[in-house]
Amino acid sequence: MSLKRGEDIKVFKSSLLSDFEKFRNEPSVNSRASLANQICRHFNEINFNPEELEIIYDILSFLTMDVEITIRRSIAQVIKDNPKVPTFIAKRLAYDVSEVATPILKYSQALSESDLVEIVQSTGEVAKLNAIASRDYVPENVSNSLIEKKIDEVVDTLLNNKDAVITHKSRELIFEAFSQSGSVLETMVKRGGLSPELASKIVSFVSQNVAESLVTEYNISTDIASEAAQHAEEMINVDMIGSQLSEKQTLALVKHLHDSGKLNHSIVLRALCRGDINFFYAGLTMLANISYENTIKLVKANDENAFNSLFKAASMPTTMCKASYLLLQTIKDFPQGSLSPRSYYTKLINKITALRYDKTVPNMRYFLALISNLKDNSSA
Repeated sequence: MSLKRGEDIKVFKSSLLSDFEKFRNEPSVNSRASLANQICRHFNEINFNPEELEIIYDILSFLTMDVEITIRRSIAQVIKDNPKVPTFIAKRLAYDVSEVATPILKYSQALSESDLVEIVQSTGEVAKLNAIASRDYVPENVSNSLIEKKIDEVVDTLLNNKDAVITHKSRELIFEAFSQSGSVLETMVKRGGLSPELASKIVSFVSQNVAESLVTEYNISTDIASEAAQHAEEMINVDMIGSQLSEKQTLALVKHLHDSGKLNHSIVLRALCRGDINFFYAGLTMLANISYENTIKLVKANDENAFNSLFKAASMPTTMCKASYLLLQTIKDFPQGSLSPRSYYTKLINKITALRYDKTVPNMRYFLALISNLKDNSSA
């Protein structure tokens, strides 16, 4: 709505004040809600001078103290995006019942960072906390306050909000508060940005829980449970964490796994199967004890003898060398691009079988089985 200044004043005097007077005398809740909407729309659309603003602030103050939730909820919906809303009005609505408060908590810029922290600390209502966690921008202090509430659904919302500031400290807080919640930890992993140390902590914790659960709940022997836990750890390392990291972060993670005795041949080969070449290269580098630059030179030479030498230096199983080399060449010539994981794995399997590697290359069927398992457990 675009008005000239003279028209602004006219609307202010004849319409807004008239509507307010009607509101005060109207017995019907629905009619009063409609009038409150009109008043708030005038507030949104007209540029008032300071004197006029004082009057409209008084009117808004009166409206937001109405006993009817329907009216207060309607007001909050109309003014939630208006930057001219005074802080005292925004805070009054923010502290109201959740159906009134949530539009203001999610959208209003009238609430400062300290206001939001104060509100978070004052409530345990999931709807209100979720509204704050899904704001267009969530500062670090607000994120940490939300994490400290220790509510799975709220932290899950926060982690899924790419505009929320979640620092390394924040991630540590999440791990400490939600170490019993696999869903929250998985969401944090998928968000990315984990340090190698924290990634390794998550992996170790989850694999340890797997072992304990197998022993206590299913009466499985400790040795078998430990083996299952190790397999779970390998899957999490490669399938959940490795794929989320940059080349530099992958190197740091693989080094951390190597230094803590958790890097093995199975993890490295599984990384190759899922197309995570950075992890595969970094794994060979650590196991062969050579520089990453030399590893890249050897694998990029497309020389099978050079690859065999690297494979041997890393003490990788020689029976898997030929299949690993051909699988690597196939993956390098077959980038994932915009394909979904399941589509990518399906096309990769079709490519390998079209080349008849499953018929002619020893142990390629083993790789096909791993890739098929990855496909079955991936998103469409």
